Amino acid sequence: MPMRGRISTGLAILLLPVLLCWFASAAVSAGGQEGGGQEQEADVARLERAISLAREQRQHLEELVAAAPSADDDSRAHAEGDKAEKRALLEKVLPPAAFTRRVEASGNDGEFLIVERFDPIRPPGRRWQTIERRPADEPEGKNPEHHGADGTFAMYAWMVSALSADGARFLGRDAAGRPRWRLARVPSVLLGEKMRRFAGRLTAEAVVDGPDEGPYLAELRLAIDKPFRARGIAKVKQFESRFTFAPLAGRGAIMVPKEVETRIELSILLLGTERGHTRILYDDYVPRETVFEGTGDPRAGDAEK
Repeated sequence: MPMRGRISTGLAILLLPVLLCWFASAAVSAGGQEGGGQEQEADVARLERAISLAREQRQHLEELVAAAPSADDDSRAHAEGDKAEKRALLEKVLPPAAFTRRVEASGNDGEFLIVERFDPIRPPGRRWQTIERRPADEPEGKNPEHHGADGTFAMYAWMVSALSADGARFLGRDAAGRPRWRLARVPSVLLGEKMRRFAGRLTAEAVVDGPDEGPYLAELRLAIDKPFRARGIAKVKQFESRFTFAPLAGRGAIMVPKEVETRIELSILLLGTERGHTRILYDDYVPRETVFEGTGDPRAGDAEK
């Protein structure tokens, strides 16, 4: 696919925290009534709690990554017992599940599709398997090894931990009765380096779900309210990214992406209008300890560590 057709995909990826693949959409009602009283106070507390839990999860991930040994850590300075302890720590950092990722991208110059399966049990560098690709001759991209402090299983913690409930405005409830909030600002850390100067032009809306003891952001939407010029030669007419998250089955404290969707429209001097749509679907999560269950594969035992 020509480079112009990949504008939307590139910008979408820039929006992922520390980054990578990312985006999502879910139906919300047009409600805008201001809530009040004890119910709204409880909703504010749930929003604050969801962000606080994400910060705790991020801190835990950072501690694990800092303590884990590097892949080539063969230093004789470590006793065998110490090495075993570090290997156990590294095991905790490894991706907790296999999953399928479907990326659909379209732009002025065509469409692109790739469906891949990620298996955390496979050796590094071979964890991704391509299931479908269109066009078939599209060059192979670089697949991030989703482990440690980046990628799919850290996306939620990195994004939500950067948010703040201070000054959040209640917008109403969606069709499922979940509270919807307009956040006071979009942290620049959520954006790629080239996009950070536009943070002030974006708005953020969030939908809170889950029990009182473990609330989480089920949706996060980043968008511009009105068109603006970028560097004088381009006008950003539309930009919207939606992220949908859910708890990983059997690992309730780990939130994983379900869908990420980005739409963009640019008017570029001498080039005309560029439109792009990127949609990434994450599906078929299988917890690591069950990946080889019942197969007789000896790796099943390793997966349960």
